[in-house]
Amino acid sequence: MAQSFGDYFCDSDDRRALFYSDIATSNIFTFDKKIGLLSKILKRYPKLLADQQDTLIKDLREIQKFRNTLAHATLEFSLESAKDNGATFVSYKDGEKVATHVSAHDYETLRIKANMCNSEINSMRRLYPYREKTEEELAAEGL
Repeated sequence: MAQSFGDYFCDSDDRRALFYSDIATSNIFTFDKKIGLLSKILKRYPKLLADQQDTLIKDLREIQKFRNTLAHATLEFSLESAKDNGATFVSYKDGEKVATHVSAHDYETLRIKANMCNSEINSMRRLYPYREKTEEELAAEGL
């Protein structure tokens, strides 16, 4: 998503590099905020991925939930969870233990979904409505 945002907000390599280093890859720009920003951009340009907008955001939220489970839970080792080449992740919510089993099939399904989201976002980059430069801007650049 960072490259897509760089294309959207930055019209020069210097600005894009600063955007990547200080905003897009910083701790303050969480995955949640990236999904929210992408949703706002898509609402401004309804023709961008018109048929896939809702599905893209829904899929990104599903990937976010999966990512958060993996990042914040502990891995539980057992023969039962290893039967399907999967893993069980344990977390706690409201004082209760929550075990989330992820099979190899579940993982593969989400991996494919993540790749599809990435492809959709990359295709969207080609469709951004770029601002045309004024005569003065072109002249300043020697064009």
